[in-house]
Amino acid sequence: MAKAATIRDVARQSGTAISTVSRVINGNYPVSAETRQRVLEAIAALDYRPDGVARSLKVKNTYLVGVVVADLCNSFFMRLVKGMEHVLSGDGYSIIIAEHEENPERERRIVEMLLDKKVSAIVTTTCHTSAAYYRGVRTGEVPIVFVDRTVPELEADAVMEDNEANAYELTRYLLENGHRRIAVITGGAPVYTTASRYAGYCRALREYDIEPAQQYVVAEQQGSSHEGILALFHHLPRAEWPTAVFASNNRRAEDALRAFRDLGLRVPEDVSLVSYGNISLPWLFNLKLTRIEQDMVRIGQKTGELVLRKIKYPQSGYREYVMNSQIVYGNSVRDLTRLPRERR
Repeated sequence: MAKAATIRDVARQSGTAISTVSRVINGNYPVSAETRQRVLEAIAALDYRPDGVARSLKVKNTYLVGVVVADLCNSFFMRLVKGMEHVLSGDGYSIIIAEHEENPERERRIVEMLLDKKVSAIVTTTCHTSAAYYRGVRTGEVPIVFVDRTVPELEADAVMEDNEANAYELTRYLLENGHRRIAVITGGAPVYTTASRYAGYCRALREYDIEPAQQYVVAEQQGSSHEGILALFHHLPRAEWPTAVFASNNRRAEDALRAFRDLGLRVPEDVSLVSYGNISLPWLFNLKLTRIEQDMVRIGQKTGELVLRKIKYPQSGYREYVMNSQIVYGNSVRDLTRLPRERR
């Protein structure tokens, strides 16, 4: 096995000083284009790999960003991480990723672990509903950026969507199409996104003088809404079945479709469905879902940009970015306004 090349070997082959090679690698001081090219050619020829540990000790930067998501199996979060990685890797940063599974205590342990590893920044899709933990945690100089979710009454850097307004528009679309019995799948944990989207759903109903009814609220059981949806249809008289369902995220929409299949219900002929986010395999259901289109790669990229800004300028003030989203109209909603009122 050949001996690994050292920074001295690179300096010797490129005809430069060790400090010049270090400047090219770290990008922290200007180097002429010609010299930079000679160094890069020597690095390639020698297959030189900088010692990341030594580098991090010298510059006091591990070039690691910890990312805490809710569910590693959800493509929503993987697209988010993809966008972040695209931006962060350009500045030499790598990602450590972990999931909190909607467990605040698990999230706390992960954050503490990342701080112990001296990460350069932390990004979290938090499941905390109180600001107490993040106000009290001692992060030192490590910035924490919230994405998709934040904590009420906590001043922090964040990249968000207008969840309440988007959910309002989706629910209003159902109402405009004649639906009045509209169920909502909210999930089990009272996290920021769930609460905001439910608030938008309620606001739209009340504008039509409909008071939200608990019998049309479906919570998750053990991470799935499937059983809750089945229970809703089994327990209600057929005359009170919802004519439409609002799924508050993509996984809940998939649970709804699975439950409809088990119940023998067709979309949209028997029940309409809208979702905050698209399902993973729409072609599998032969369905174009009416939904809020979430560009999670773009949101991840904006998050990566904010992380780099906080690392480079740690004293800069907090910023919250609200990303624009839009409704994509598919074929999953039946227009009931064309039916006689007694058949709605």
